[in-house]
Amino acid sequence: MLTNFVSIFNNIQKTRIVVVGDLMVDHFIWGKVTRISPEAPVPIVVQSREELMPGGAGNVVRNLSALGCPVSVVSVVGLDSHAEFLSRYFETMGISARGLIKIDARKTACKPRHGPSVISTKS
Repeated sequence: MLTNFVSIFNNIQKTRIVVVGDLMVDHFIWGKVTRISPEAPVPIVVQSREELMPGGAGNVVRNLSALGCPVSVVSVVGLDSHAEFLSRYFETMGISARGLIKIDARKTACKPRHGPSVISTKS
């Protein structure tokens, strides 16, 4: 079994893979919790920076590309700024965005990701 894995890994740069799946944008937010809201037990975050990254199937595309694998992506996205971000991101990585099917009636998902990346000043 390990021999098969090593063989696959050693040949991954010769293997063209098409990823078909749901694309989304992960919106990472970094900051510090300054206090807890008096209206609800919700932390108030002073944002220090943010970053957008391909999520869902886009994360798989990024990982395969990082391994040197020639990869393409096929997905349905909206006609919106998040779809444009994904197109530009993939193009800058040398990944064709021709497989992105843009539909006006669809909205490209964007998920906030803040869990452990938000630093609390409270102990």
